[in-house]
Amino acid sequence: MEWINKPEHDLDIEDTWQKFVKLQDGKVLSDDFGTSVDFANADFWFEKDRVIIELKEIQTEFLDKNKEKIQDLINKYVKKDNLSLKDIFAGNFPDSFWSDYVRLVRPAISRILRKANKQIKETRKYLEYPEARGIVVLVNDGFTSFSAQTVLGLVCNILVNIYSSIDGFVLLTVNSYVAIENSNIPCQVWIPSYSPGIEYTSLPDFVNELGREWRKFIDTLIGPSDLSEERDSLSGMGSMPYINRLE
Repeated sequence: MEWINKPEHDLDIEDTWQKFVKLQDGKVLSDDFGTSVDFANADFWFEKDRVIIELKEIQTEFLDKNKEKIQDLINKYVKKDNLSLKDIFAGNFPDSFWSDYVRLVRPAISRILRKANKQIKETRKYLEYPEARGIVVLVNDGFTSFSAQTVLGLVCNILVNIYSSIDGFVLLTVNSYVAIENSNIPCQVWIPSYSPGIEYTSLPDFVNELGREWRKFIDTLIGPSDLSEERDSLSGMGSMPYINRLE
């Protein structure tokens, strides 16, 4: 999955999601808590389904301080392995590159997930629903140096065996498009992934249905898609609805 030109629309992520959640009978917790709470609260609560959602955006500023180091690393492997531009955007690097790359960018992504984990944990305690599931919706419109699949793998790698309050996450694009296999049509993605064992609970069904509703909602804001397609995941990572757009 390669990144392609950004669309004309530029939606406010937080405001858009707040409107969407309310339409799905979810609660925007800031409406209930205000600004006076003394704990780190998550963003949304779906009481019927017992799901807490924290919305996060991957912004370029989180990675800018390592930008030169990352570029130097890319140049090193491009020269060493004679990689093409297509290889770079597809993430076709040797394993040794990924070890070096993860070492550079992991701290920035980890900080996002660490904060989300704390917010879900403390919100679960405040709501007195210890059994509530926690999902991070991770909007990636800023970190587009590598494929969406590469970012997905990085987040999965970070979440392995840590951040116990996060039961799964959704990698989402809103103000950016990607190109997928066997298609040159601009696409937006909704890619869920879960902790081991969660696939046997009701959470994936909830997330997949939320993704379908998100697809309908986003159509009302930026125009209808020419084609909607829901595919099986890569490596068993859940359902992946793609929203294809004509430019």
